Amino acid sequence: MEKSLKQIVAPIKTDLHCHTMCSDGALAPEELVEYAAEPRRAVRVLAVTDHDNMNGVARAEKRGGELDVRVVPGIEISTTWQFGSCRFQIHVVGLRCDRNDPVLGEIIRYHGEIREQQCERIAKRLTELLDFDAELLYAKIAELEKRGTFVTRKHFSDFLVEQKLVSCNDEAFSRYLGKNGSAFFDVDFSSVEEAVAAIHHSGGLAVLAHPFRYENMHNRALRNLAAFFHDCGGDGIEAGSPQQKLNEKLFIRDLALKHGFFGSVGSDFHCKYVPFRTLGGDLWLPEKVKPIWEHELLLPYYKT
Repeated sequence: MEKSLKQIVAPIKTDLHCHTMCSDGALAPEELVEYAAEPRRAVRVLAVTDHDNMNGVARAEKRGGELDVRVVPGIEISTTWQFGSCRFQIHVVGLRCDRNDPVLGEIIRYHGEIREQQCERIAKRLTELLDFDAELLYAKIAELEKRGTFVTRKHFSDFLVEQKLVSCNDEAFSRYLGKNGSAFFDVDFSSVEEAVAAIHHSGGLAVLAHPFRYENMHNRALRNLAAFFHDCGGDGIEAGSPQQKLNEKLFIRDLALKHGFFGSVGSDFHCKYVPFRTLGGDLWLPEKVKPIWEHELLLPYYKT
């Protein structure tokens, strides 16, 4: 195996996968932009890609204009993909999307309903399984919904950690919220094809997010997923992430070259002080991969 790779970095510091309080991030949209702009990070192109909604984009764009941070309007759409007998929840990042697009808006509306139903079922199951004050959980859900947040499994995980019902988020997912957990409920999100089509209809680019971070994903399935994503018209793949090991970068590089994908870079930032998800940290592409910042749709964000 190759021991090192020539690194391709964006002409100005870039992070194309980040979350705010509008999904499961810790910072408000304005705070995310302010954090990105701090001299220690100095991120100048920032994509706001909250789960299944674009509620924070306008606020981030406004603050970005004040701080010289170029905010790319984005979204991370949850999808369902079947491979053999396995069902995977695959995430597709949309970059430079029109948040007023009606087709994308219909997916956002539908996913909002799904998440609301999932939230109710998880909350009910956890109260059946565990001994805690249920009013605290329902108060937290109400607070999240009031501020326009899509409630995700991560919020339940955080609650279980806060209540000392588990020791960490990984335990929360392995015991309760992950695919094999006792409070997991499978849901039918939109298909990969529908997500890609909606992103394209909104004028954006469709990127396969964090290829190695899906539960039970293995190399054969990932090869098939990449081929399927290409056939759906997918534009890129996240080939630059601080979570990726060298062998994973090589594998993703080869998929990108085989299918002609643009390579995107993103930390998948949610909150401060989480290792390997540092905003703007160690984001580079392996050589030969076409950088997504050279795509005509993103070039305007890189003009000096």
